[in-house]
Amino acid sequence: MNARFAVVPLVLCGLLAFGIAGAANPAAPPMSGAVLQQMFGRFTHGALLDIQFKKHTATGTLVLAADGIAYAAWLDSFTGTGGQDTGKWRIVENTLCVSWAALSSGQESCFHEYKVGDNAYESRAAEDESLDLTYSLRM
Repeated sequence: MNARFAVVPLVLCGLLAFGIAGAANPAAPPMSGAVLQQMFGRFTHGALLDIQFKKHTATGTLVLAADGIAYAAWLDSFTGTGGQDTGKWRIVENTLCVSWAALSSGQESCFHEYKVGDNAYESRAAEDESLDLTYSLRM
């Protein structure tokens, strides 16, 4: 794997798009914008994430490119169906905001990111803290 990328589970992609409800809020506060910038913005060509959707059996890959473009691809292991989409991402204050061409019709959604373990993260909708997805970074 190219060291210029970080990988996070695809659960992030679907949950980022649809804001699926999940467990109670984590005890730790959300990561700051500075931490998010360091985590996702430090790679010359972007961050690569492997994600897992919380309420679905889909997994996939999310790329947050350095130029603000987002790429996602996923496969549902139960139904055997999958898909892909492109969009845009940015860090706004202490949130990661994403808009998808197909998944969200270009509508931007913002998420608080939480570190919940060693290379384990949760993404929660900023408006209500509902759990969207979990992910890990691959270096």
